This record gives sequence, structure tokens and C-alpha cells, in this order.
Amino acid sequence: MPPAMMPCPYCGTPNSTSKRVCYHCQADIAPATAKTAARATGAPARDAKKQAAQAARAARDKKPRPGGIDFLIGVSLRQRAQFYRQLFSLLNSGIPIGLGLNYSASNCAIQLRQRINKMAAFVQKGGLLSDAMAQYPGVFPSWEVSVVYAAEKGGTLPQAMRDIADALEMEWDLRMRTRTATFHLKVTAFVFVLVLLIVMNVQSGTFDVVLTSVGGAFIKFFLILALLFVLWLGWRYFAKTRSGSRFVAAALPRVPIIGGVLANLIRIRFVRVLATLWHAGVPPLESLAVAARTTDNAHFVHQIEKVSGAFSQGVMLSSVLAETRFLPQESLYLLQTGETSGNVAESLEKIAEYYSIELDAQVKTLPIKLQMLLYAIIVPFVLWLLIKFYGGMYGGAMTDMMNN
Repeated sequence: MPPAMMPCPYCGTPNSTSKRVCYHCQADIAPATAKTAARATGAPARDAKKQAAQAARAARDKKPRPGGIDFLIGVSLRQRAQFYRQLFSLLNSGIPIGLGLNYSASNCAIQLRQRINKMAAFVQKGGLLSDAMAQYPGVFPSWEVSVVYAAEKGGTLPQAMRDIADALEMEWDLRMRTRTATFHLKVTAFVFVLVLLIVMNVQSGTFDVVLTSVGGAFIKFFLILALLFVLWLGWRYFAKTRSGSRFVAAALPRVPIIGGVLANLIRIRFVRVLATLWHAGVPPLESLAVAARTTDNAHFVHQIEKVSGAFSQGVMLSSVLAETRFLPQESLYLLQTGETSGNVAESLEKIAEYYSIELDAQVKTLPIKLQMLLYAIIVPFVLWLLIKFYGGMYGGAMTDMMNN
């Protein structure tokens, strides 16, 4: 019989009713109900609620707070992957986590050294590595902290370092291949917009008039770039809001051409982390919640939260994921086979391999699709310019002939 579950009153994460501390926000959830608190302290229900709120604030105050300027730090995927790879080698050889962090600090990127030294000091005093990482959200995303926290609970910290490094290296390789393959398309698009503005802005006349027209075209070009930059900043700000993050997370996988790449990237991250946690023996409900957070996709996390109640009541994992419509039916069939044979982790790893193959094929064909899209935009404009030019020239010639 599955354990009874109750949501944390502070972060909403489902927890077993036998737990006294929420595994997500570390708040004391035992006195969250008035009856339990009154029975434990002999206080009225209203005082018990006040004590629960105070306990939650105390628990949050014990956790390290983010630094003031960490969001300005630029740490690349490759630098983070190198840090996790080094830490995996050290922990796998039996070196303690605090000493391993000190060794890693001397061989990592400059942006990370001071922070890793502070993390090492925090861990050597008895703190958790996940809590130390949570101090720097601008360096370590929430999904990495979630994986490390789950590994600390399951006793699989070296494997977690390796899995995070593999995921970051795969994503970095994907981004580099995409940037390299689409670089000439970006240059073509910029040159086309600039030439189009020059052609539309240039007026016939003396050299000074032509030069002034070209200068005006360049001014318009840079104004367009500034407008695009402002729109991009606005989009980034909107994506960080609560409602905006869910909207962006739901909309991006549906964008033509690039939506499939983004969707498969999210699926690979979710399935791989879920397989790692499942294989490590982390409770299934907790594994599902942590794996959902590793996707850094607010829409999918919200969907998992809605179906987690059914999963805690004994519904099969494949049926729960089918309700989210996150995985295709073929993947769900393979997962059902793993549930029947008792090899859920192996089935999840095989699903991740299939998605990796599909993602590699999508990345190879992505430049061709983007090139066709760019040509579909450029060709009508070129035809319009030709028709306008020759129409004006022949129209002027016909007018002169009729006047003569």
C-alpha cells in the first residue's frame, strides 16, 4: 500500500505524512497542521500555525543565501562540465568531498575558484554540497542542485558528478555544432538586411546625396539591431517570471524547426536523470519530482505536480507520464515493458539512447531547414526589389515616349 502523502505548506512538494522535514525546501512540515502542533506543544491551533511559520523561516535562514552579484558571473557549460568531471574522478578514487573541492578549485576556471573554495569550507564544516551549490544560483542551475541533493540522499554522489558532466558536455557539443552550422546563415541574414536597407534608402543624385543615403541606411540597420536586443532582454525578463516561464516552456517545444530539437533535449535530460535516481534507489515519487525539476521547464514541472498524486497512489509510471503527453507513445510502450520485467532503469536508459540518436539526426538537418527558411524570406524581397526597379525604369521610359 503506497504511503499517504501531503503537500508541503510552503513549497507545495508532496511528502510522506511520516516526514517531519520537507525534502525540497527543508522546512519543518510536522507542525504544519494545527492539530499536530497543538498535540505536540499543547498550544492552541492559531499559535501552532504561527509556530509552523516561524519554523519554516528558521529552516530557510539556516540554508545558505545566494551571493549578491553571482547572477552576473558567466560560467560556460564547458567550464562547469570540467568541474564536475574533475570532482567525479576525485570522489571515485575515495577522496573526501571537502578535499576534492579544494583540489578542483586549483584546476578550474578563474570564475569558479573563489566560490569553490567557499563551498569546500562550507562542506568541511558539515554542510551538504547541494546547499553549498545553492548559494550560487548564477553559477549552478537548480536542476544540477537537485541532482546533487538526490545523490547525497542515495549515496551516489560520484555517479551524479559523472552524469551531470555527461549532460553538460552533450549540451555544449550540441550548441557548438549548431552555432558552427548556422554561422553562415546568420551572416547571410545580417548582410541581406543591410543591403536591403541600402537599396531602399539610396536616392539618385550627386555623390554627397548617395553617401548621405547610405549613412541613413546604416543608422536604420543599427536601430533595428538595438530594437532586437531590447526585445531579447524583454523576452528574457518575461521568461523569468512565474507565468512567463510556464508560457515560454510550453511554447518553445512547439516552435517549427527548432521545437523538436528543444523537446528532445528536455526529454533526454529528464529520462537520464530519472534512470540515475531510480537505479540509485531513491524513492520513485521523489525521483520523478527531482527529474522533472532537472529539465528546468516550468510547464513540465507543473504537469508532473498535477499527476504526482496519482503516482503516489500506485499508478504506473508509464500511465502517469502518458497523462503529461511529454513522451511519445513508442517510448511509453518501452517503459511499460520495463515495468513488467522489473527493469525500469534499463528501459529509461534505452529511451535516452533513442532520443540521443534522434537528436543527433535533427542537429545535422537543422542547418538545411534554416537555410530553406532564410531563402523563403529572402527570395520574395529580391523579387519585389526587381519588380520595383524594372517597373519604375520601364514606367518612366513609357511616360517619356508618350510625352514625346
